[in-house]
Amino acid sequence: MGPLLPPLLAIALAFITRQVHFSLFVGVLAGAVLLSGSFIHAPALAMEQLVDVFRDPSNTRVVLFCILIGGFLALVQENGGVLGFRQWIERSSRFKTRRAAEVITLFVGCLVFIESTITIFVTSAIGRPLFSRLKIAREKLSYYCDATSAPICMLIPLNAWGVFVLGLISEEEDPIRLLLASLPLAFYPILAVLIAFLVAIFGLDFGPMKAASDRTKVESAEYPAQEPDEGSGAAKRFLIPLVLMVSLVPLGLFLTGDGNFFAGVGSAAVLYAIAGGTLAAALFHVFGQGATLSETIDTFFEGSSQFLSLGAMMALAFAFGEVARVLGTGPLIASLVSESFPPGITVMLVFVVSCIVSFATGTSWGSMALTIPLALPLAHGLDLPPSLLLGAALSGSVFGDHASPLSDTTIISALAAGCDPMEHVKTQLPYALLGAGIAALFYGVTGSLVAA
Repeated sequence: MGPLLPPLLAIALAFITRQVHFSLFVGVLAGAVLLSGSFIHAPALAMEQLVDVFRDPSNTRVVLFCILIGGFLALVQENGGVLGFRQWIERSSRFKTRRAAEVITLFVGCLVFIESTITIFVTSAIGRPLFSRLKIAREKLSYYCDATSAPICMLIPLNAWGVFVLGLISEEEDPIRLLLASLPLAFYPILAVLIAFLVAIFGLDFGPMKAASDRTKVESAEYPAQEPDEGSGAAKRFLIPLVLMVSLVPLGLFLTGDGNFFAGVGSAAVLYAIAGGTLAAALFHVFGQGATLSETIDTFFEGSSQFLSLGAMMALAFAFGEVARVLGTGPLIASLVSESFPPGITVMLVFVVSCIVSFATGTSWGSMALTIPLALPLAHGLDLPPSLLLGAALSGSVFGDHASPLSDTTIISALAAGCDPMEHVKTQLPYALLGAGIAALFYGVTGSLVAA
């Protein structure tokens, strides 16, 4: 049972401490104790496991991507691109009904899929004046911001989310094809976005959300009709780098795969794409915003510094996955589960465990780092489609990011929309639980069908 110790210890510590970095490192250290057979030599072996992460070019590209994406986000915000995009949307659209305002807010959230935080800021910046003018509850705006952040970033993985998952599944035979095959099976993020649109189109308010909506309708002075002008921006300073970055991903896959998209190196393609987008954003910062070269470089590194913890989590996740592979943790779990649960329940169990881990820790990436290295060997051991188990792990991980009061996107969504974080959690949770319940049912049925 020794190979089970590192993941059990890591998951337990993640629940207790809510510190995924620490939990992953302890998991690596526990694995090093088992591999070396010595408490004295284990710390040195654990550090070597972390150093060995960077022997793999794919892992190194992922860490570099984390640095670049932080710099990119800082540049497009400082050069006025995000502000200009918001102002362009407001000028080019007419919002005369609540339904129109809610739908366009969701649509913008789906359009900006580059990173969950910037999705929230762009969506809330566009929605706040509309929701104030039409007297729509800010709790609903925060719900829409949250429903189109992590779920959309997962469903359109031309971003850091895609790179992160590709890094976790890099040992699979065809990581890109596996990731693409898992997306239609990521039931929870699909349902989260679908339910949000149904709420906007048909006004399906219930529970705490209905109470918040009713309160806002009668308290007409609750929100100001106008919000202060933040100056002027230029949408092209955001849209051109974004379009360039998205366009460079398939080009990078084509070139690194010698003409075959599916044979391309995903980590390289996305790294080249974000590098191109960052360069374009930097040029706009200098020539459009009038910043000096020194100011542009400072802005880039200030943004990059915000993502250092993400790079550290990536390195720890890679080391944890390698330790689990060497110990044979995945095959052992597969043999134990195959003796205890039918396949349909196994798939549902992966989803539920991912939900619990992500909700308790407040991080989808931490949950993915803990569960994906275990779910894929489980799929191989039980002869289940790896894409289905991967989809279940991704879905459960997104649930926590979407619904947990500990999640950074939950807190940012509330603050960006202008409502209390716990009010946001209370009003959003019924919709999130509805989606999770339906997703769990889908995984149970799908798992039973593919195993039949």
